[in-house]
Amino acid sequence: MRTRSVGLNVRVSPAEKNRIQTAAGRCGLTLSEYLRQRALARLLREDGHTVHIAALEGEGLVAEPLGPGLALAHCVILPLPVTRRGEILHTPLSREEVTLPQLLDWLEPGQVLCGGMVDPQAAAAAQAQGLRLLDYYAREECMVANAVPTEEAVGPKPYRERMATSR
Repeated sequence: MRTRSVGLNVRVSPAEKNRIQTAAGRCGLTLSEYLRQRALARLLREDGHTVHIAALEGEGLVAEPLGPGLALAHCVILPLPVTRRGEILHTPLSREEVTLPQLLDWLEPGQVLCGGMVDPQAAAAAQAQGLRLLDYYAREECMVANAVPTEEAVGPKPYRERMATSR
């Protein structure tokens, strides 16, 4: 069952719309996924949590260098997908390239990691270091809620034609 069924209309300038859509596309995310991930850090901060941003700079978020300071975090939120090209963290908004083994070396056993589309090798590496890695994309409501906008945005031509003729 689709839990996200309410639209949200936001007024932006044409330049802002282009910048946001371009950034979402570079990340390989739908516009909804991109905006939810960007908003998460702000919401956590507004709720009084100490939030440290790394590899997610831009648009008012100040990035900190990745490194040993991560060991102080109660929860580390990883991208969707967590990795690209094997062990490289998927950080399309950053110029910094970090490998998953580097990241795991900076963490302490018992820390919680949340990431999307976690591959089995990443999960095994985290578990071997005593880390708890949760895949938020494995939740059915997340997959279903993101499948429809993705299909509508990049679906095959027959799907778009069906939608155009059914209106």
